[in-house]
Amino acid sequence: MALITICSNILAVLLYMVTAMLSIGTCGFSRHLTPINSVFPTNFTLEERHQMVEMSRNRAELMMNNAANDIIQAPILPALGHYYITRMIIASQLYSPNLLVDTGSDDTWVQGSGCSSCFPVKIGNFKYKNSSSYSKLPCTHPLCVPKVCSSGGHCLYKIASYGGGSSEGWVSNDTFTFWSSRRKFIKYTAASVCGYDNKNISFGKNTGKITSIFGLGAGPRSMLMQLACQTHGHFSYYCLPPLPARR
Repeated sequence: MALITICSNILAVLLYMVTAMLSIGTCGFSRHLTPINSVFPTNFTLEERHQMVEMSRNRAELMMNNAANDIIQAPILPALGHYYITRMIIASQLYSPNLLVDTGSDDTWVQGSGCSSCFPVKIGNFKYKNSSSYSKLPCTHPLCVPKVCSSGGHCLYKIASYGGGSSEGWVSNDTFTFWSSRRKFIKYTAASVCGYDNKNISFGKNTGKITSIFGLGAGPRSMLMQLACQTHGHFSYYCLPPLPARR
């Protein structure tokens, strides 16, 4: 109850300030905002009042948890069309591509240098041979699912259809460096895919700008699952930036 009261008081002050700011000047508009701890309008049901209190409580808990823990953060940026991209540093060579945020895919993958079938990448393909932290996963690794193996015993990945194209590559380990909520870099080793055969892969008007996929699905190779100690199997955001208008 104490937490709800504190949060309600804070929200009431913020709402009062916003109302005052919107009311200043002649070229603008103003709306009456009702503080959550004031007398509720008669058209609010008991369930709606409860939901408003729950929203305040959940917001307060989130803010306290973020202050207590070091949270992994990655920027979310809009791209042309209905895409959102993010950036992080991959490998020891500090490769920093634009990754398409994909909640329906498990694998995070980039196009490797020397690929047999390639799509255009403005910043260049991932030079995995130059990364001291790069290594191919053996077929016996628990993240080699399904177990598709090369003749040398390395784990392979194949996607028969992605955006109208197909992709094949090696499942491999490398480092991923994220920015944290405590304003420092956090480095993790995780399995990803280095694509060497990417046929008919296209990101529309973003082709060349988007260089890879950041998989946030629910499978074992998803970053959410691999970094479960930090992510607890989920991700969150306060708001997404608006997408550019279609032309």
